[in-house]
Amino acid sequence: MSLLRRFTLFMPKLIVVVGLISRRSKKRFYLGLAALFSVATMAYFGVVTSQQGSAFLQYDTDSIDLAFEYRLKQPSADEDIILIDVDERSLALMANEFGRWPWPRFVFGEFLAGLADNEVGAVALNVMFSDPDLQDVESDALLAEMSGYARQVAFPITRLSAENDVLSEVKLSQLPGAVLPEAGLMDETVAVLYPYFAEAHDRLGINNLVLDDDGVVRRFQPMFYDENFAFPSLAKRTIDIFDANISSELNDEYLVNWRPYNASYTRYSFFDIYSALAGEGDFDLGILKGKIIVIGATAPGLALLKGTPLSNAIDDNFMIANFIDDMKNNTGLTPIPVWMIVLFSCFGFWCLAIAHVYEVDEDVIDSVFIVAEVLSVLVTLISMSYTTVAIDLVFPVLMGIAFFSVSKLYSIPVRGSRRGTRLFFDEIEWTGATEALLLGYFDDDKKYEREVDDLESRIGAKKVFCIDNLFSGENLTSDIIGPARYVLVLDHESSALDGSELIESAGKLVRIISVVGTHLEARTSVSKAMLDMVVEFMANKATMPNTRAD
Repeated sequence: MSLLRRFTLFMPKLIVVVGLISRRSKKRFYLGLAALFSVATMAYFGVVTSQQGSAFLQYDTDSIDLAFEYRLKQPSADEDIILIDVDERSLALMANEFGRWPWPRFVFGEFLAGLADNEVGAVALNVMFSDPDLQDVESDALLAEMSGYARQVAFPITRLSAENDVLSEVKLSQLPGAVLPEAGLMDETVAVLYPYFAEAHDRLGINNLVLDDDGVVRRFQPMFYDENFAFPSLAKRTIDIFDANISSELNDEYLVNWRPYNASYTRYSFFDIYSALAGEGDFDLGILKGKIIVIGATAPGLALLKGTPLSNAIDDNFMIANFIDDMKNNTGLTPIPVWMIVLFSCFGFWCLAIAHVYEVDEDVIDSVFIVAEVLSVLVTLISMSYTTVAIDLVFPVLMGIAFFSVSKLYSIPVRGSRRGTRLFFDEIEWTGATEALLLGYFDDDKKYEREVDDLESRIGAKKVFCIDNLFSGENLTSDIIGPARYVLVLDHESSALDGSELIESAGKLVRIISVVGTHLEARTSVSKAMLDMVVEFMANKATMPNTRAD
């Protein structure tokens, strides 16, 4: 016999066996499934939060990214924030006068002094000058002098690997603004890159980005927290210079509320501003007055692009602008605690399980489930689109779908084992039964489902068969009278059902039939009894007032 043929003959039997086991433990199955999903959810978030590396926030990165991708509205960019890019255009147009990058230091000295003269509100300069220029000492001196003159400018400091701290000569006491948990740490050395000229040291800000394990920037720390100290970020130092009224809540870490990348902040080329400061070109310097300026390299080869939920290639200028914007306008996102996500997920599992245990109509379960899933998705999108609280319900939605799918798959062997398929009916062991009880239900599916479950629990699932599809995939009478359901109870005599409530209750027809003889004779007896029920049903229907036989 071929493998395919063996498989074809084996599958109905397997479905019946699995179904019988499932029917016997149906309530325990749903409760066990809810318990399994609940434990799995708690374990999953335990791993996520332990590996996240965030000292303050706990969130699921995939869910956050998905919510950002489909949210309904993105926050608008603050018009007070302007980006000045050292872009490819600037490199090309300034090459004839100043040569290739890096330009002479006096270029930036003049640029910063010009911004100060035009009364900008604050400047985040994300360009590092960590070593003196020994080839152009005068240019170096001019940058240092202008850095002291332009008090609106915040300068970058880059935290290097802590492994290099022992090799560094920079002490924490040399970094104004460092917050130390213990006074004794002042003499500890720390590996950093920062401007070599002292004129900038009172306005330093960490420009390191906070990366998740996958290298994506999702969160920001206004205060950069290290093992032994905390230090203001470049964005926070800029905001402090701008003297904005910052919410104390945003001194802690938050999720960045990203603005649209290609349609948000006003961006200008460094060349255009520099030319205007030199009295050339037609750029109106008046638009810079009172603004927050972010200066950095965005040209290919100079800029190090990073990934965010928006894109895999975002420049630092845009990121710093978002950090400043969130602090200035209190728009940073705070996710709800993980325990609330776990609680919501488990609540969904147990609601579905209890609904199945109490045999709520499947159409009702399906409808309520779909509505709950849609509402959960809408809550997630609305919260991340119009509020500063990230109510991330993506995980409960996905897990709810998984639970719902498993419960649906579970019902396949249950229903399949109830139905007396022809192959199974031919091979069934009658276990010495001489009688069987045939119950007929007409236009009453709820009563049918309820009483079948009751019969299975009272006399055993192996003796109860729903024979809707006993003959060629449908029952014998469905084309004649419409919806009809039949239940065959084997070994009727030993089951002691005579005179019971199930037999005497209204709403169905009952026949006691003989199952003595061959399988063919047994099927013939069942068919005859079904036809007798149809005749009786039609006769009763014809005599009912205000009705007529079809």
